[in-house]
Amino acid sequence: LGSLRRAVQFFKFNLPDYSQEYGARQTLHAVHKMLAMLKPIFIKHGAVKVETWMRLFDDEEEAVKCTTEVQQVVFDYNKERSSNGNASSHMELCGFGIHSGQIVYVEDTDVHWGDPVNTASKLGEDLAQNGEILLSKQVFLASKHLLTEKRVTKRNLTVSKVDFEAYSIFPKEH
Repeated sequence: LGSLRRAVQFFKFNLPDYSQEYGARQTLHAVHKMLAMLKPIFIKHGAVKVETWMRLFDDEEEAVKCTTEVQQVVFDYNKERSSNGNASSHMELCGFGIHSGQIVYVEDTDVHWGDPVNTASKLGEDLAQNGEILLSKQVFLASKHLLTEKRVTKRNLTVSKVDFEAYSIFPKEH
């Protein structure tokens, strides 16, 4: 048991709306298909699966590289499905949150605690919209050189009555 510095990525799809429209069976099929499609990207970037929707990375840069790639793959997948009239395969991506810092993590258990877990979860689950990536300020500063081909917007957010800066990331053409 120890404290590690890690980047935490949390992501969310709009499953309640999807399941309401297409039912539980189609939702489970779509989630399984999407996660299987994204798995090679997570592996390529050294992501450690902690929960279905949460990954750990050794550093901020790798987390951002992975997340921007996943974002683009999902956008492209949805665009292709929509243009083919196959809306039931389209998975609405709410977004991603990435924060980094000290966490307590015990492999193969549900022990993963710390501010990065809480903040990434809040950014990705509660605040990110329309597939955006929300980076904490420290993650943005560590990885901004990777984002020259992206549309970056500074956002001032309030989380649990605490104000902080986050950076919204989209592909330039989105």
